[in-house]
Amino acid sequence: DRAVHILLKEGRLPCFETRRRDKEGRVIPVSLSAAAYRDSSGRRQGIVVTMRDMSGPKQMEAALQISEDKYRSVMEAAPDPIVVYGMDGGVTYVNPAFTQVFGWTAEEVLGQSIDYVPGENREDTQKAITRALREGLARFETRRYTKDGRLLDVLASAAAYRDHTGELVGMVVDLRDITTRKKMEAALQEAHDKLEIRVQERTAELMEVNEELKSLAYAVSHDLRAPLINLKGFSAELRRAVSIIRTACPALLPGLDEETRAEVTAALEQDIPEALEFIDASTTRMGRLIKAILNLSRLGHIELRLEKLAMTGLVTEVLKSFAHYLEEKAIKVSLPPLPEIVADYTAMEQIISNIIDNAIKYLVPNRPGEIEIQADRADDRTIFCIRDNGRGIAAENLDKVFEIFRRVGDQDVPGEGMGLSYVRTLVQRHGGRIWCQSSLGRGSSFIFSIPDQKA
Repeated sequence: DRAVHILLKEGRLPCFETRRRDKEGRVIPVSLSAAAYRDSSGRRQGIVVTMRDMSGPKQMEAALQISEDKYRSVMEAAPDPIVVYGMDGGVTYVNPAFTQVFGWTAEEVLGQSIDYVPGENREDTQKAITRALREGLARFETRRYTKDGRLLDVLASAAAYRDHTGELVGMVVDLRDITTRKKMEAALQEAHDKLEIRVQERTAELMEVNEELKSLAYAVSHDLRAPLINLKGFSAELRRAVSIIRTACPALLPGLDEETRAEVTAALEQDIPEALEFIDASTTRMGRLIKAILNLSRLGHIELRLEKLAMTGLVTEVLKSFAHYLEEKAIKVSLPPLPEIVADYTAMEQIISNIIDNAIKYLVPNRPGEIEIQADRADDRTIFCIRDNGRGIAAENLDKVFEIFRRVGDQDVPGEGMGLSYVRTLVQRHGGRIWCQSSLGRGSSFIFSIPDQKA
């Protein structure tokens, strides 16, 4: 009725939305407009009505409303602060998390271009916004003030916001508070810096100790070797003197009384020779110990020649050098395929050789010997294990087996107690570590790691 009244009064009807049923009874939204139709004399002859089917636009509008409601509900529930800016730079929306983190309510910021960016970060922020508008997305770290003046570290993600036609209408910015993470990173960096300083200090200390050990090795080789040579020389002189006296004794002894003659004979034939043999044995052993110390000192300075090693082949060659003993003692050796590593060939040969030599020496005589050699990859290193079923080592002695000149258990096997010290030094030179697991009377396992390196 209202539309007819307007039409009769004004001669035209503005466009308005209404509904019409089609032939099948469906209700269709339409945009309707009407105008009076007049003849040449200006007299009204009828009405022209234009109806436009609005089903498509209405459906799109409804879908857009659903979509907007959907995204709004997502932003409402988001844990991070979210701000939506219009093309004029004004705030058109903030979610509840924004208020919780920064303190401003929606009423305080809507329609305004609030300035809560620190001055030193405004330029970077503007560049990021420009990039987001150009490329559609920008991600950057910056800082933001809260309403009460606190300064927060923020990870900002800015995305261009477009309507259903693709036209750019604003920008959505997600502001994640990373203040706690930044503090943790700073604390970790500080700890790392302190650790780095400590490592440098410790390295300097170790280098100083290493230089002292080199000086000690020189002193051993120079200051102790000379007295040993003198001892050997003078013991040889004593032996020659005793020989001369022994030759003269048959002519001299008859003039002595029986007790004195017995004492002189015992001294020349027993006491002095035994003392000289003891001196010779002691000086010889001391010479071997000095040589062992020098060899150990050199191991700490010898240059390693790193190359890719086929460890199965290397261990096989080492076993060949023990073939006679393995066959003589009927020792069963287990050697599955071993992984390749990058290491010094001579050093690895000495490591394997020393451990296998000990395994052979300390097998139980009345029990068939077994030696098992295996290796496995673990993260960034290869771990080798050489196991035997020999005498084993008491638990209280496990930490002592790698010490210089330290020998544990029964001392019925020749040696200076240096082999495992060599092994530990060579393993450490490669950046690895070595340890022992053992059960007394059942056998031992020597385990060492070799880190991955480039040849």
